[in-house]
Amino acid sequence: VSQSRYPAQDISGNRYGQCVAIKKTSNQNKGGNYIWEFLCDCGTTFFQASGNIIYRNFGCCEACGAKHSAEATRQSHTTHGMSKTKEYKSWTKMRERCFTENCKECANYGAKGITMFAPWKDDFSLFYEHIGPMPSDGQKYTCDRIDNNGSYTPGNVRWATSEQQARNKTLQSNNSSGITGVTKDVKINKNCVLEYWCAQWRDLDGKQKKRSFSIKKLGDELAFLAACEARDQAIRILNMQGAVYSPNHGK
Repeated sequence: VSQSRYPAQDISGNRYGQCVAIKKTSNQNKGGNYIWEFLCDCGTTFFQASGNIIYRNFGCCEACGAKHSAEATRQSHTTHGMSKTKEYKSWTKMRERCFTENCKECANYGAKGITMFAPWKDDFSLFYEHIGPMPSDGQKYTCDRIDNNGSYTPGNVRWATSEQQARNKTLQSNNSSGITGVTKDVKINKNCVLEYWCAQWRDLDGKQKKRSFSIKKLGDELAFLAACEARDQAIRILNMQGAVYSPNHGK
């Protein structure tokens, strides 16, 4: 067996670019370098000489066939000239929400298990290649998850306006009724306390709409159900008009 050019150090758990070292095998290559088992961010397990990974930035693609190749790794460290663009700033905010614990939004993202497709985390170019440029129609866009229960992954991201994002939100933590857009309202009229269940939504122009159902007339349960049905019907009509409320909206 040839003497290794590289020390047989324990690299278990160490990350090298898109690869994490799992365990050393008993095999060596012709140069005497130990073969290690690695796990690629794409989910593929492969075997490679540790020296190729540690010292040569060999990359996983040549072993596992993943698209993010050694060339992609090299390009990820190349200046892309977009650091001042809206797309780059949106990508930066996305990373902060997922991975920066002192970020205010992390509690609703990273802390809840919302993460990023691993190759995008350190390579804006790969993210931009997938999502493309923001629309330039004068509206404000941010990166939105199509399935808001999922992470920022290929096929689950898009540029969305604030209106589109509002139609794709999950149930807010301060919601007391358990149904988005359905709230209890109390009015005092001539020393008489009147309670209502109210359905609220916004039309295509963003104007607030509201329907109220009297608890005194219908009873609490029936008024609540009527408000829920009124909002569901309004959302169905809005979707027929092109509003595109997500199936996960309010859930």
